[in-house]
Amino acid sequence: TPDDLIFDQFQETALPGQLHVISHPGRYGLGPELPGSIYAVVDGMLVRIDPDTREIQSVIRRIDRILD
Repeated sequence: TPDDLIFDQFQETALPGQLHVISHPGRYGLGPELPGSIYAVVDGMLVRIDPDTREIQSVIRRIDRILD
């Protein structure tokens, strides 16, 4: 199921070519980044990642397009 695919990505590492780092979280309805993480888009999914390791910490939701 699609939900299984989302959770399969949890705690995997995002490759640079798959990763769009979000520079304006408010455009996605998000607040400030949490310490130790940044927001990004990976394969159409809005996620929170570790900025040093690129490990996906949480999947927030699917998005239709990049807004920033």
